[in-house]
Amino acid sequence: MFDWLKRYRECGNPCNRCAKECMVQAIHPEGHINPNECLNCLHCQVLYQHDQKCPVCIKKLAKRRRFEVQTGLVKPDTKAKAETPVPAK
Repeated sequence: MFDWLKRYRECGNPCNRCAKECMVQAIHPEGHINPNECLNCLHCQVLYQHDQKCPVCIKKLAKRRRFEVQTGLVKPDTKAKAETPVPAK
């Protein structure tokens, strides 16, 4: 039933943000979701796609920006304006 809730391989190890921010603690430190405890608030899915809170998204965004600068899709001077976001606490 809960297979539709997206998770990264890194969820739970080393990242525990979703587990810490789950209001009912339905996400275990290993990263899996307990369907008996989950209230379907979808806060974990918001974090899953958050480009300033999710470490996986932050890494992907930084890699994409480096690639854009290297290939010339983005000029290097615009890189200063669109630097990698700092993870929110």
